Amino acid sequence: MQHIDHHTTSSGHLTALADGHHITTHGQAGSTTFDEVYLHPGLNADWDHAEDSWELHLSGDPELAKGRLFLDVPVEDVRTLIAEHGGTAK
Repeated sequence: MQHIDHHTTSSGHLTALADGHHITTHGQAGSTTFDEVYLHPGLNADWDHAEDSWELHLSGDPELAKGRLFLDVPVEDVRTLIAEHGGTAK
């Protein structure tokens, strides 16, 4: 699996998973948690992390609002989610 540490950047990182789903992460370099993790429509996670569905709704983009935005997600949880979906696309 691709090394996830380069995903922790303040500008965000889009990752295509092997099964065709996508995830976008935002965080500070070297952090053990992502500030935000956006699961694109069709991708789901059984996480109990806080969600910010209002931000998605207020964006005005109906497609964006179909996804889920989680806050303060441990990097390890994202690693596990990526592995569960077959790793990253080549």
